[in-house]
Amino acid sequence: MQGLLKLANIPFVGAGVLGSAVGMDKDVMKRLLRDAGLPIGKFVTILATKRNAHTFAELTAYLGAPLFIKPANMGSSVGVHRVENDDQFQTALDDAFKYDTKVIIEEFIEGREIECAVLGNDEPKASVPGEIIPTINSILTKRNTSMPTARVYKSRRIARGTCC
Repeated sequence: MQGLLKLANIPFVGAGVLGSAVGMDKDVMKRLLRDAGLPIGKFVTILATKRNAHTFAELTAYLGAPLFIKPANMGSSVGVHRVENDDQFQTALDDAFKYDTKVIIEEFIEGREIECAVLGNDEPKASVPGEIIPTINSILTKRNTSMPTARVYKSRRIARGTCC
């Protein structure tokens, strides 16, 4: 969309063409962040043409368990699966490849999810940080291997000076 607006010389708000493209492709984004020296979680990228290149056992030996499998170029929850065994692995791969020809498999990182938007170029300003808290019905458990669909955003639980 940004490219079309740019070509039509129509002003728009939000990220530019490159930022949007990099932000949508989780594989490219992770590589750029890693190569810039930022700490990221371990991941493996699998292309549809080589979807059988890795087994569940190989991936868990490298990434640990559970794993998260997701299409490289979709939103934050479409086709995303928490995987704890080989049966779930095959099902999750099948589903993720319905949405993209490139899939990311990530290690599980236990922790809090904090978001903070930054707006501006020459004089950037950070928004108030918010914590993403899954609702009670969407918490990931061994019985519920789908991603949470409802989230609650709160900022008051974040201690001053810990973010942004």
